[in-house]
Amino acid sequence: MIFTPYLSQKVCIKIKTGGADFNEGYLDVFVNNGTSGYIEVTTKDLYEKNETVLDGVCYDAFLGIQVTSNNTNAWVGSIMSSVDNGETYLPMKCEDCTGSTASTASIVVDGNADGINLAPAQCLDGQIGYPGNNCTLVNVVSLDCSIFIHPRPFAQLSLSSSNFLNSLKKTIQSSFISDKTTQPSSA
Repeated sequence: MIFTPYLSQKVCIKIKTGGADFNEGYLDVFVNNGTSGYIEVTTKDLYEKNETVLDGVCYDAFLGIQVTSNNTNAWVGSIMSSVDNGETYLPMKCEDCTGSTASTASIVVDGNADGINLAPAQCLDGQIGYPGNNCTLVNVVSLDCSIFIHPRPFAQLSLSSSNFLNSLKKTIQSSFISDKTTQPSSA
């Protein structure tokens, strides 16, 4: 028997500007919904301290987010996702960021590199190409998982349960450390 994972759920996104000094800045957000590539979902460039960029906007089909800034006034904040209709939000993973973590719990997006010390996850100019920086963020957890068993592809086993979800949430929250800094030890 071959087991094929099938992951499908609505993903909600919450993006908020931080409240500290120098957190206000410019940010463009693009979402890939699986049909038309990355489409810009923000209409404003400059976000003030504590300002919400996206407030629980949900997408039925979701592949990822790209964030960028063509301005040298860095934006700092959090970018979180939810797979339980907005009940619980967790950090995403930045695939192109530098810094000490890939977690988007605190991320700086800057059109140049002078915001390097503003957040542990850093999306700085020059990483992907000109103009600006395009960093791709992906969902790190899927809480709705079905396993299709071949050759009977319609037989499903749902792994969703409140105990499983709570355990998974606690594990992610307590151990979200970048794979950039954690290396397996050789014995």
